Amino acid sequence: MKALIEVFAKADQKVIEHAGAATSGLRSLSWCSDVHTLKGLVTLPRTRAQGGGGPSSGELAHVRALRGAGKYEKARELAQGLMPAAQRLAHRPLEAEVQLALGDACASAGDYRLRRRHSPRRR
Repeated sequence: MKALIEVFAKADQKVIEHAGAATSGLRSLSWCSDVHTLKGLVTLPRTRAQGGGGPSSGELAHVRALRGAGKYEKARELAQGLMPAAQRLAHRPLEAEVQLALGDACASAGDYRLRRRHSPRRR
């Protein structure tokens, strides 16, 4: 939500046009009270949790917010920049999350060749 607010704070015409779609992707607040789901979340390795150089959940949220707001190229560029750090960290769940964000951003930007290379989804 914070990332989306930051994108909305600098809204241009494209962001305004995509505001409805961007907010429709937000999770319900009831998700926060689902203890079973919250306990099942995968945590980052200790090195990342202590500032060890992998992408943060805030950076991934920013990619998603940019994509949802119609800023496809910016989302793709940011996601591409996160990929090397995720790979260096060698934490497969985080790497898959970055790949998914990059694949989705590439698809939205119309860059299907790059999406095929990076999306963890079945090709």
